[in-house]
Amino acid sequence: MFTLIGVDEFDFEVMATGKTVPVLLAYINFDSGHKQTRILERVFLKYFSKRLKVFLLQEEVITQRQLNDLGILGSPEFILFYDGKEIGRKLGMLDDESLRSFLSQNILKLTQKKQRED
Repeated sequence: MFTLIGVDEFDFEVMATGKTVPVLLAYINFDSGHKQTRILERVFLKYFSKRLKVFLLQEEVITQRQLNDLGILGSPEFILFYDGKEIGRKLGMLDDESLRSFLSQNILKLTQKKQRED
């Protein structure tokens, strides 16, 4: 369902995949991991399984410098990409509705932008 990636795979996995569908990059450390990962899984399966690809950054292989390079300030942090560009970011614990709302609003903006361009 979710793909675990390290920073080395970031460019290929997130940027390349993000040219066809929005990509959510989630950084969730072990302290908040199980609860937040379950929320992410529920929201993804219920609302976004056909409209979104999710990648989880592997906490054990990422360095502080790499976190800084990605602009990650803490955990959990969710970054939404499309076509190689960041289109939304949310830092902190989210419940089901907050995560769904964050994703829905950003995907709706993306859809509206694409319609205007067509």
